[in-house]
This record gives sequence, structure tokens and C-alpha cells, in this order.
Amino acid sequence: MKSSDCERIVELIEMLVESEGASLTINCPNPDFEGPQRTIDVSDYWTEWHAARFEGNTLQESLEAALTSKQAGENREKLKLMYVGLIESPGEAKEAPIERLDQDHYWDDPLRGVRGA
Repeated sequence: MKSSDCERIVELIEMLVESEGASLTINCPNPDFEGPQRTIDVSDYWTEWHAARFEGNTLQESLEAALTSKQAGENREKLKLMYVGLIESPGEAKEAPIERLDQDHYWDDPLRGVRGA
């Protein structure tokens, strides 16, 4: 493993556990399992404090998947605030009641398929 890969892994871990109370578990590889060899479990505000499992062929891939989901979860919360008018909405955003957001599915659930792992 290159030192740049190691540095990126440390950077990803730090970004995933930067909020208070966040936890990250790195699971050992399972050579008997056919599929992704590296998994991590993350519990944080954006997983609603449930352990969310992320998979990849390498540790870095698993961490990148978790970070992508974290960023999507943060964007989802911002969208909710924009649509109900609690923060300024960018040019195309329009205010709408929160009930419409849930009914019309204005955003995808970034954690779909990863909860309960």
C-alpha cells in the first residue's frame, strides 16, 4: 500500500468520526465470503444513530462509500430546511410544506439498503 493511500484512509476516518458521538468499526476481511471483503460500520447523526454497514473490496472503498453517504445525508437535511424555508433556498429551490416533501419524494434516502446490516 502506498503512503498516499494510507494518508487518504486516515483522512477518510477522520472525516467520518469528526462529529461528537460518532463511531466507526473496521471489520476484519472474510476470505470465506464471496463478495466485498472489507466492511465498516458507522454510527452517527446521519445514520440516525443506527450502525450502517458499508462494503468495498478495499478498506478505502468502504470508507469512500460511507463518506459519500454521509455527504448525501447532510445534503438531504439541507434540502429539508430549504423547502420549509428555514434557510435561504438557492435559485431553483421553492418553499413547500414538509408534508409534500415526504409524499413527493424530493430526495432519495442515502441510507436505503444500508440500515440494519
